[in-house]
Amino acid sequence: IIKRLPEDSISMVYNFHHAHHYLDEFPEVVKTIKPYLSYVNLNGMRKEGPEILTIGQGDQEAQMIKLLLDEGYNGPWSILGHIKTEDVKVVLDRNLNGLKSLNLSLE
Repeated sequence: IIKRLPEDSISMVYNFHHAHHYLDEFPEVVKTIKPYLSYVNLNGMRKEGPEILTIGQGDQEAQMIKLLLDEGYNGPWSILGHIKTEDVKVVLDRNLNGLKSLNLSLE
């Protein structure tokens, strides 16, 4: 569908938490989606799950971010407060702290 539409009329938001089943293929996925990518929603990532994990508590998200940057992605990044059982401020603060530690490892 994407290839049939004019390139300037479509964009895509990518959610890390939907990538668990194809982490091994993520480098190829990045190359495919990068021309259409407008936003990336971050999440902590481990191959075995859980689906929702605090940023910085996974073992995959730093490499995923690096792959996107290396492919030239320079759009916005975002964090979802995706946990219904906790105060969203607490969840977002925890993710911001995790993001700070990831930023240090990416420098």
